[in-house]
Amino acid sequence: MLDNRTLKKHYQKFQPDAGASPAAAGPSFSRGWIRIRHALRHPWEVFRFLRMWLKLKRELDRSPGLIAFEYRVRLRPLTIGMHVVWRSHEDEMRFYKDSSHKVMSNWSLESPLTPALRLEHFFRDEQSRLIRLGGFYVYEKETDLPEEIH
Repeated sequence: MLDNRTLKKHYQKFQPDAGASPAAAGPSFSRGWIRIRHALRHPWEVFRFLRMWLKLKRELDRSPGLIAFEYRVRLRPLTIGMHVVWRSHEDEMRFYKDSSHKVMSNWSLESPLTPALRLEHFFRDEQSRLIRLGGFYVYEKETDLPEEIH
């Protein structure tokens, strides 16, 4: 019998770097990934994920302030990553507030399909250094996380 329950997920927040200011001028960057586990055991969850992903991508394409979007797929372990560049941090936060992103995030926290995910926000300062504004990662087991987290 298939057990669709998820393990308890752990939440870890990234603190902003020293000197990070959300009101900073200039481009804002986001990067994130979501890990997929046992896709064949959860076909309905895969279908829901794909529908939410396509809706989110359509919203991104229409969003004011979007400069660039790319995504990558890694097969082992199955992970979908994304990089998004915004004209400003304000544009980015407006998108997250007004889009289906929250629905997808909430679903991923409950779904047995997604054992781990990560999202980070950055901007470049005057010296072109990448400054983290914040972010988070969620995981069921530490082995679900890429090496860079450990």
